[in-house]
Amino acid sequence: TAEDNFWADSVTEEIIRRFRGIQAISVKARNSAFHFKDSDLLPNEVATQLNVDWLVMGTINRILGADGSERIRLTAELIRASNEESIWFDIYNRPIADIQRIQSEIVMGICEAFNIRPTASENEDLELQPTENLEAFRLYSLGRMFWNRRTEEGLLQAIEYFSEAIEIDPDYALAHAGLADSYSLMSVYGSWTAHFSMPQAKESALRAIALDSTLAEAHTSLAWVRGCYEWNLPEGIGGMERAIQLDPDYPTAYHWLGILQIAERHFDEAISSIRKAVELDPFSVIINRNFGNILYADKQFDEAIRQLQYTLEIDPTREFTSLGLAMVYIQKGMLEEALDLCNRGTLEHFLAVAALAHVRSGNISRADQLLAEYIASEPKGSVFPVMVASVYVALEDIDRAFEWLEKACEMRSAEIVGHWLQYPDLDPIRNDPRYRSLVDRIGLRESH
Repeated sequence: TAEDNFWADSVTEEIIRRFRGIQAISVKARNSAFHFKDSDLLPNEVATQLNVDWLVMGTINRILGADGSERIRLTAELIRASNEESIWFDIYNRPIADIQRIQSEIVMGICEAFNIRPTASENEDLELQPTENLEAFRLYSLGRMFWNRRTEEGLLQAIEYFSEAIEIDPDYALAHAGLADSYSLMSVYGSWTAHFSMPQAKESALRAIALDSTLAEAHTSLAWVRGCYEWNLPEGIGGMERAIQLDPDYPTAYHWLGILQIAERHFDEAISSIRKAVELDPFSVIINRNFGNILYADKQFDEAIRQLQYTLEIDPTREFTSLGLAMVYIQKGMLEEALDLCNRGTLEHFLAVAALAHVRSGNISRADQLLAEYIASEPKGSVFPVMVASVYVALEDIDRAFEWLEKACEMRSAEIVGHWLQYPDLDPIRNDPRYRSLVDRIGLRESH
């Protein structure tokens, strides 16, 4: 049933999170695990694509008793991928309220099968339940599911679910971290301003850390606000590194660390961080897409095209991937391909990218028209100021380009710290004293 499928997803994600707490075990992230849900591939084929030696497989069913009580029947099995040999297997038939304890027992059972003895602190973490309230856990799981969609509708729904989880259990640190992440991304994928969303993100992240100072998710949330909104890159990068120290298998920490590193044009470090994120979550659309974007910023255009095309193979419906690919096509002079993607896109941002393509083709009047249309969508919160500036740079209207870069600074727009500001589209103005003044104000220590 749909409800059984939901619980299967929730249990899978939580087991993955708990495995991340065991230093001796490296585990792939939820996006990559879920990529193979309902797949017809054989276990050894799944393992090959994930680059793992072992798979944990299982089933889950809810059972309603005659007295109205709800139980859960869960099976879990550890399989050696090379020959599909079952190394460990267990069945749990318990009240559904025990579901979180079952998750810990599965992790401990698999550790025992591997002859791994968790440390005292790891055992303590396994025994500690993030929340004792089943409904709060259900709402948190729903929140993360919608957060991963990276759409305004998804983020608004995530905020609602995380808030409801916190209302039920105010001490649920993971829910506070999830709420912080949702607020943070509303200024990127939604229509909220950074000045509205980021202070709320910081408040939620600080609350999560106060509740659990060892929670990597919370430190990652706070570090993103520090670096992206408060323009404190040293604290932002340091916070991401602290999160990685707490949880070396948390892909979002490496992902966002790479974005903060690219802000200072530390391309090798950024690519190393994002590669690690991809290694941990090889089928994450968001991480793979931003890997392509960082390659573009580093002017590795052919590699960026391959990476973004691969990301579209994972999920061809994610339009931000097509947006990034169109920008690389323009740099390569592949204007027809770029315009084809723009014509098929529904995001307003495609108007700006199409304008860039028309500038390159010499059709300035069409570029002016498209740019005007894009700017007209600003009241809806659908404009990236740095993108407008990029078009003005292409049009050689440098004064207006700086007007929009200043607007990005005033708004604390997310793209002002990250790969957007480092795209080659802005290279013609990097030696302009106004650009140097701008990056100094932001606190970027750009290497050259």
